Amino acid sequence: LFVLAGEEMEVTEGSKSPTQGQGESNVEKKKGNKVLLVVECSGNLNWYKTFEGATIQGYDIIVEQAEWDDISIVSYDSGQVMCTLRRAAKPLEGTSQNKDRSVTIDFVLLRSVTRGVANQDSRNKLFALMHGNIPSVNSLQSAYICLERCLMFAELRKMSKKFGRSAFPVIDQSLFTGHRDMIIVPDFPLVAKVGHA
Repeated sequence: LFVLAGEEMEVTEGSKSPTQGQGESNVEKKKGNKVLLVVECSGNLNWYKTFEGATIQGYDIIVEQAEWDDISIVSYDSGQVMCTLRRAAKPLEGTSQNKDRSVTIDFVLLRSVTRGVANQDSRNKLFALMHGNIPSVNSLQSAYICLERCLMFAELRKMSKKFGRSAFPVIDQSLFTGHRDMIIVPDFPLVAKVGHA
C-alpha cells in the first residue's frame, strides 16, 4: 500500500496495463487510467517495473519516466497538462522510452533536482507543472523552495521557530542583498557565499 498525492494506492498482482511499456509512439491517457510522470535523474531505475500492475482507487497506473531534458510541458487553462517526452538516450528495455510520446499527466513523482549541475535548469518545466496544479511527490512547492538556498533556509527557520531551537537547531545565517549591505559582518568563523550556489 502506497500513499501517492494524498491518495492510497494498492499495488496488486496482475498484468501490465495495456499501454504501459509497449513503446507506442503516442501513449494517450485512456478513460479509466491515471498517468504518472516520473522525473528521474538516473536512467538505471525502472519505475515502470515498480508500478507494474498498480492501481489507485480502481484506476490503472500508466507510468511514463523521463529526465528533465527529455520533457516539454504545456499547461492549459482547462487544467490539462500535456507532456511531450523525447526518446531516451538509453531507453529502458521493454518500455515506451524507445519512442517519442505525448501524454496528459495526472500526477508526478519528482526524483530529480530542478536546477543543478552542468548548468541544468528546468525551472520553466517546474513552473508549468505548478501552473497546472499537478499533484506531486515530492511536492512542487518543495522543489520550488529548493531552487534558492535562502528560501530553503527560511522554511527551516520556520520549523525551528515552531518546534523550538533545541528540538530543531538551525545554523545561524545572514542574507545580504548586495555587498554594500555588509556593513555589520556576522561573528567569526563564517562562510561567505556569493550568487546561487
